[in-house]
Amino acid sequence: MAGPGTGADKTYKADVSMTGSQFKCVVQGAADGGMKLPTATGQGKFLGVLLDYPAITQGGRVRHRDFATVIAGDTITRGDQLVVISGGAVVPWSASSQCVVGQAQQSAVVDDQFEMRVRDIPNDTIFPAS
Repeated sequence: MAGPGTGADKTYKADVSMTGSQFKCVVQGAADGGMKLPTATGQGKFLGVLLDYPAITQGGRVRHRDFATVIAGDTITRGDQLVVISGGAVVPWSASSQCVVGQAQQSAVVDDQFEMRVRDIPNDTIFPAS
């Protein structure tokens, strides 16, 4: 089960080892209170950004609103609306069927860490970029 939160953060249990996954976006895991990395663009129900790097079955803090450091999966321009791709990185929004999870606060290139404003949204709702 997910642990208590601190307002913008909540603790979820890792379905698999998430070592090396700090600052990646995570989706709901197989069981209640679980989390995992998405395996395809738009796959899974978005929870937020992983702030830790928990081992399997260990808890990790997930930022589900406010600002968080994330990993770029492509070239990002400050102000871009962002979506999650396989592996948990983010890229600019490009299709109306994609769930926008945040907005870039800085420009970045592939594998850069940069700041994103996390969009506080229902985890299975598709929001077009505005």
